[in-house]
Amino acid sequence: MKTREGDAPPASGPFKKTARLAQGGSMSTKRITESSNPILAGSLPALRRSAERAKKLAEQTGTRLIVVTKKTTRRPSKSSDKQ
Repeated sequence: MKTREGDAPPASGPFKKTARLAQGGSMSTKRITESSNPILAGSLPALRRSAERAKKLAEQTGTRLIVVTKKTTRRPSKSSDKQ
């Protein structure tokens, strides 16, 4: 496929789906933990474990955390860190 000067080459490999989504394609609404791909299925628990380790490290080093969710960004107080 020919591209004009300045145009990006067509997406391939792992970027093909990302390019399709950027062009208005749709994404599955299936929960990631229900994925048939074991790496994707295990990613959410891994992220949660990582967040717990980050909280413990922040507490040990006296570092304030910033917690970002879908709709909010907050800095938890020390009392709410120990939930």
